[in-house]
Amino acid sequence: MAHSGFISVSRVDRWVVKYASRWMKTLSSIDVIDSLSLNLSGQSVGDRAFHGWAFDMLAEMGPAMCSKLRLEITETAVVTNLADAAIFIQTVRAAWVKVALENFGAGVSSSGHLKALSALAAARAAEAAAIASCKKRISDTTIDVVAA
Repeated sequence: MAHSGFISVSRVDRWVVKYASRWMKTLSSIDVIDSLSLNLSGQSVGDRAFHGWAFDMLAEMGPAMCSKLRLEITETAVVTNLADAAIFIQTVRAAWVKVALENFGAGVSSSGHLKALSALAAARAAEAAAIASCKKRISDTTIDVVAA
């Protein structure tokens, strides 16, 4: 796709998220809307550079605005890259953003995909808990050594 008029889909998704953020900031109160759904492309869901940009944008927006957002992602986009999708979904949910899987259930393998995503998310949560536990033990040991 070397056509000079080609625009990456991730650039379009960035524009949509940025424009939505700007629009939400113009509202007299964020409570005048129940929610705002934004459809993200599979390309962006699998693009770690987009992830970093989106996380920064969500941090700038803050919890009140983020709690009004719902990101819609197609099931195909999620299962194409389960690991990156799970990280992305877990992180945006931690920023108060809701996530919806589009076209979920349209295929026979949907329940298998959901189980895989749930298992991956559970594994990531267990990994994060183990790391936090190790850091606490190291910190406690350091405090014990310093106090001794």
